[in-house]
Formats: sequence, structure tokens, C-alpha cells
Amino acid sequence: MIKHARLLYSGEISAQEPIPFFEQISEDLQLNAILLTMGSNDKNIIENCRRILSMPITVPSELLYRQAGVRDALEHPKAVTSIYNSISESLTNIANFKYNRRHQAKSQDPYDAISYQVALLELAVQGFEALKSNVSKYYERFSSQNFKSFCDDLLAEYDERFNDFVHERAKSVDSLSLGSEIQISATIGEGLKMRHFLVNNLEEYRAKHKFDLVDSLFQTVIKKDELSIPHSETKLLTDCSELRRYGLLHIADAYAQIFDDFATYLTDLRDQLAFYYGCINLYAAISNIQCSTCFPSFEHPEQNYILADGLYDIYYAVTDLKAPVSSSLTKENASVTLITGTNNGGKTTFLRSLGVSQLLAQSGLFVPAKSMSTGIFKGIYTLFSKEHSRRLDSSHLEDELGALSKIIDVMETHSLILLNEAFASPSEKESVAIAGDVMRAFTNNQITCFFVTHIYSFAKKLYEEDEEHTACMQAGKDEQGQRTYEMVYGEPGETGYGMEIYKDILGSILKKET
Repeated sequence: MIKHARLLYSGEISAQEPIPFFEQISEDLQLNAILLTMGSNDKNIIENCRRILSMPITVPSELLYRQAGVRDALEHPKAVTSIYNSISESLTNIANFKYNRRHQAKSQDPYDAISYQVALLELAVQGFEALKSNVSKYYERFSSQNFKSFCDDLLAEYDERFNDFVHERAKSVDSLSLGSEIQISATIGEGLKMRHFLVNNLEEYRAKHKFDLVDSLFQTVIKKDELSIPHSETKLLTDCSELRRYGLLHIADAYAQIFDDFATYLTDLRDQLAFYYGCINLYAAISNIQCSTCFPSFEHPEQNYILADGLYDIYYAVTDLKAPVSSSLTKENASVTLITGTNNGGKTTFLRSLGVSQLLAQSGLFVPAKSMSTGIFKGIYTLFSKEHSRRLDSSHLEDELGALSKIIDVMETHSLILLNEAFASPSEKESVAIAGDVMRAFTNNQITCFFVTHIYSFAKKLYEEDEEHTACMQAGKDEQGQRTYEMVYGEPGETGYGMEIYKDILGSILKKET
């Protein structure tokens, strides 16, 4: 077996299971736009980046290991992309060959089977040699254990002798179709059937020269223990022919397994590099619009906290191609952070920026902020009320509570949940009671919650009753009362924009009268 690279994990842990409800999280946080930027039209990069983001790391040492790999990739983008492109080209060649020779792959003729497997193996070895050539060119530039270990293992264990060995075996097998001799052994099992079938030797075919007949007149070569079968023994000849067929198919199967090892190695390596390629693409896109990024620190990984300066929504950065408004988080001990204020003030955007940043942080990436320090959450969850489903009736509330119940069923302590305009009901008293009970349950079970809410009476009550564990942010305004789209700390603010619309309309009427 070929030793697989450990570019994403140190080896102490393997890939984790995807977090529950990731598709919903992806929709709520609008990850698709970010993934498209990471992929840059490469579906393989998009899918592998999606896969990695769905498995946030919860082990501090593994996060630092992943961060080191991402830093190295950003410092040497040409090296990473060149190696990735080389592997992708090799795998494309193999896929095209398989498609063009798909009928031969199903052939029962042993010579066809061997010819097909040998050709596949040769393509895989060529891809391996191209990979080694690229690695030899760039390996001294890498500094992280991720990439250095990969390069060292590849160059040390699979040198030119390894390639020569594979080529020689491929050449020997290919010569079978020209008449090479095959020596096989087996034991006899129940029902006189062969067991422990083994190919001992292949004697390569050598083309006869014109003087071979003359040579044979002067010397006779006698092979020990060799038995010639008369042509009259047709049954025995048939049996030997069948034995030879079994031997050839056995060889074809053995070489198919070798090819599978090569192909699996190349595919796995390409998929790991795809994540780093995506990081390079995303970093380039953000850098082009001069937005800040940083690698978050995990100084107290066991604690529930998020501190950030200049946090912004990366979704708007990559779609609008300009630096979005940023906000900061400074309250370290808040279990619940309520976000209130007028509509269209940037509350949902801020909530989304927070969720995306934590997901990126626990995937080992840089985050859209000037600085960030955070704990490591065991789970990340979202529950965003959709515009088309914001109806104030009992059925909507039942659907929402049902969705929340499913999240709570799988949620562990030390998790993070983002709620956007949840628990809306025709009865404000009912909304206050439900929201209050849920927030108290989160606090008691060490769940960190950021909650965008329009239920002003609930927010005011919770903030006054449990100021120690509750922080409040609201949509900011400038001196003229205009929205700044920045979230600032303060007491809960009234939600709604009826008065703002009234003032706008009244102002228009007054202007017309004057």
C-alpha cells in the first residue's frame, strides 16, 4: 500500500463526521457564494471545500496543524497549484483512457485484460512521475509539517528504483501477449480445486533470430523437471490452457490492485490539495478588494467566547467586490448576545458574518476580521427565519420549534447557535415566554447564543434580569439618525421602521408644500 499524505490532519485524528444540518447552515450563512469564489469554476475544489467546511475541527492541536498548512499554501501558491494541476491532468488522462477503452475493460480475454491493466498502470506511473517532478521542484520552499512530511515521504520512499521496478513488471506482463512463458503453482483443495494460486515466474519472450535454427543443431537445452505434452492429449492441453488463462487473469487482477493503489493515492492527494487551492483563491479575491484577514487565536479553547475586531460579512465582500461595514465583539463572558434595532440595519448580515467566521476558524482558515480570538465550539448551528415564512401564526411557530427541537436533540454543551428572528407569534406574551425559557436553557447548558430578535419586551426583560450572562447589540445610527449598518453595544432598542417610513413620507409632503 502507498503511504497516504497527511496534508489536512496530523494523523492523530482522521476526518470528522459532518456537522448535523450542514445544508441548512450553508443556506443560512450563504456559503455557496464563498464556495464559488474558492472553486473558481473547478467543481472538485468546490465540493472538497464544502466537505472540509462541513467538518469543523474540535481538537486544538489539529486546528494549529491545519492553520500551518494554510499559511504555507498562501506563502507558496504557485507550488500548491502546480502540484494540484499536475495530479488533475493525470487523473483526467486516466478517466479518458477508461472511457475510450471501456469495452476492453469488460473483456473476458486474459490478454485483453492484461493489456488494459498494463496501460492503466503505465498512465498511473506517469502521473506519479509528474507529481514527483513537481514536488522535487518546490519541496524546499515549504516550511509546515503538513507539506514537508508529504514531500519527504514521497521522495524518500518512491525513488527512481521504485519507478524502474514498476516499469519492468509492466514490460514483463506486456510480453505475455507475445508468447512469454508463465510458471504457476497451487495447492489442491476440496473437490480437487486449486487453492493458494501463485504466479512464480514470467520468462520474457525473445524474438527468434535467423541463426537460432543453426544454433539448435549444435546444442540441445534440457530443462530439469520439464514435461512435454503430446498433441494427442487434447484434454490435458485444454486443462493447461485453462491454467494459463487463470494465471493471466490472476496477474491482471494483481496489477489492477497496484493501479488502484496509485489511483487512490493520486485522487486523495488531489482532494486534499483542492482545499488549499480554495484557500488560495479566496485569499486572492479578498486581497484584491483590500479587505482585512487574520488567523484566529485559540488561547482558551475550552471556553465559550468570541472576540473580534473589524469583523465583516465575507459574502458581501466576494459578491459586491468592495469592503463591507465591519463590527467588533468585545464581551467575553456573555452566554447570550441579543441583537436588536430597526429593520434593514445590518443585523442578519452581522449574524451571518459571525457564523461564517467561526466556521472558517474551526476549519483552519483565515477569517474576515482584523483580529479574532475564540473558543472551540463542539457544534455550530443556525436557525434563520426565512422572509417567505415570516407569518405570525401558530403553524409558523410550530415549524420553528420543531426545527429547534431537532437541533437540541443532537446539540452538545459548548456549542454555538445563531437564531435569526425566531419565536415570532401573534401573542407577544407567548413569544416572551418561549424565548425566555430557551435562553435560560442555553445558559444553563453552556450553549453560546447570538439572537437577532424583534421581541423588544423579551430582550429588555432578559437583559435586566441576567446582565451578567447577557449582552446586547443594536443596529447603529449616525448623528443624523441614518443607519450605519454597524452593530454596537447598548441596551435593547425598539424594533421596527414604521416611524421611519412615516417621517420619510411626511418629509416628502412637506418638501412638496414648500
